[in-house]
Amino acid sequence: MAEALISRLGELAIKAETTKGTKALPAVDGTESQFRVYDLDWTLEPRMFERRTAAKTLSRYAHLVGQQVGVITGKVELRKSATTNTEDDWGLLLRAAGLAFATGVYSFTSDQSAHPTLTALCWIGSNGASGAIRRGIRGAVARACKLDCKVGEPPILSFELVGAYDSGDTDLAEQSDALNTITHESAIPGVFNAISNVQLDDSNADLFLSSFSVDFGPQAVERQSAAATNGIAHYVVADRDVTIELDPEVAQPSAAYWAGKLSAGTEVKLELTHTQPATSSPSHGAATFAFVFPKCQVQSTKRADRNGIETLGVTLKPDLSSEPGDDEMTLTITKAS
Repeated sequence: MAEALISRLGELAIKAETTKGTKALPAVDGTESQFRVYDLDWTLEPRMFERRTAAKTLSRYAHLVGQQVGVITGKVELRKSATTNTEDDWGLLLRAAGLAFATGVYSFTSDQSAHPTLTALCWIGSNGASGAIRRGIRGAVARACKLDCKVGEPPILSFELVGAYDSGDTDLAEQSDALNTITHESAIPGVFNAISNVQLDDSNADLFLSSFSVDFGPQAVERQSAAATNGIAHYVVADRDVTIELDPEVAQPSAAYWAGKLSAGTEVKLELTHTQPATSSPSHGAATFAFVFPKCQVQSTKRADRNGIETLGVTLKPDLSSEPGDDEMTLTITKAS
């Protein structure tokens, strides 16, 4: 009798493709794809052509399967294992959402040549010995990518990769396979406490936040090609819709502050820094994640309550800071050594 597959057992491996849409199989020996993943999942979203022809009855005819689309979702911890100015493996998820990385800094880019497409393999469910289900996609980008920071918890980056699933490709097709021995990144993430350098309009702000989130808002579309195996050459980040959410106490600053900015359409600057303590990564020292949004507009405010204390749910939309743009955000990641 076959053993049951345990859902929690699994792995994810991703790699940037040299030629977009042409698979580039990632290493699974610890030299690539070293990040740990929560809530890993894989879904097939085939495009169906319904054959509803005129006939004597309303009975349906067998449909045709067009493009085969695969979606991989999961969550990773925001943490720094690599040395300063070197990208951690999970950073590829940000770049697949339309960001660029240079000397320790992430920022948006509209240059399509700087947007990588990924080949992604995931193993979900295993009997702990050799039995696991492996599936893969190629030409993938991030259809969703969001960073959630909550007091007392590590910042978590959730992602949704969408790509072409070629059922006839033995590397990508669903199959039985063994899990790999991956040497994961060593750093332990810091919790979202003791955030520093919180500023509004270049002034220190005692916001009394319990949460901060950034939805990077990638708008992914498929690049269709009749020459491709299943009609999809690869996916493209064709637009972005970035959103920030905060939950400050009303008194600091006052509700009138946020209402005034909302009603006038006034732009504000927002900064904050999250620290990963040195004890989280003894080999490299403390790390900092500094977010800067030079110009944001308040999109909405909503009255809320946190443990009996009056708060506001504030939604911000970052704007370009100066021409030619692509400067609505920087995330600077540094390490002490």
